[in-house]
Amino acid sequence: MNLLRISVFLAVALFWPGPMQQASAEGPIRLAQATPSGAEISANRMVRKSRAARKMSTSRVQSRVKVIQQFLDDPSVTEQTKAGLRALLREHVNVLRQRGVAAGQQPRSRPRSASERAARKLLRDNRLPRTLSVNDLRQRIRAAQELMQASDLPPDVQNQVRRAFQRDRAELFARRDGNSNGATGQDKLISQEERQARDLLKRSRASESLSARELRLRIRTVSNLLGSQRLRRKTSNELRRMRAADQAVLDRRRQRTRPAPPAEPQPDRQAERAARRLLQNARPSWLLPEAELRRRIRRADALLQDRRLTRQTRADLRAMLKNDR
Repeated sequence: MNLLRISVFLAVALFWPGPMQQASAEGPIRLAQATPSGAEISANRMVRKSRAARKMSTSRVQSRVKVIQQFLDDPSVTEQTKAGLRALLREHVNVLRQRGVAAGQQPRSRPRSASERAARKLLRDNRLPRTLSVNDLRQRIRAAQELMQASDLPPDVQNQVRRAFQRDRAELFARRDGNSNGATGQDKLISQEERQARDLLKRSRASESLSARELRLRIRTVSNLLGSQRLRRKTSNELRRMRAADQAVLDRRRQRTRPAPPAEPQPDRQAERAARRLLQNARPSWLLPEAELRRRIRRADALLQDRRLTRQTRADLRAMLKNDR
């Protein structure tokens, strides 16, 4: 029974007209959908991911126009993609018309300003910052600062100048802190101010052996070197200690030559005793009659005429007089 079923199934499979036999009379059929060509893929990507034409340079827009025209002439590109390419072509042509350039015309070269020429000359200097001396680094940094302030530089050139300025300044700061690993024959390049400071420290004399004029001159020189901010930290600390020692010696000499304040005259013991007796026996003003008040005022005035009284006694007499009057 099973053998009969298998033979029937084979007969049906061999003699029944299948899809391929039905389609053979009508012509060949597609087994799979046709894959898009490379031009179709590139054109479709251009339509979907194209940048705005107004943000491109004129030469870039012209080259894009040529590529779009080649895609439009390619028969492997579908009509749907060509519709997007035509819209893209209109956008690019309109941008070129606004800029006064035809689609096939070469863009007019823009004259470079003096700042742009100087900037490009600075950017052509391909020397690495670590191979330059301190003076060369300062010159390049100063030139870059002046160029960054120019208003007629193109944005791309200005960004390149800014990056070069930042690299040179970082190298200069690293050398100032003593962390630079230069590629030159010297282990560490030092500035001119650093050399002057080291020479000053090497040949410096003790502060006590210098005159006041020499001390003031050395203090001024050290202050100028510290104000340059081009010294290493160790050298700066040594200079500050030397300046502090010079200033201390100069201050001590000024105190010695300063005239002493006038000495307070020695108090007259007799007048001092009379004043103290008057102050100790003084009754409140409101208890005294007018005649006695006048007598005490006259006596206090007479005592105040004596300049040999102490300051405290004079202050007490003035307070009593104020109450009595």
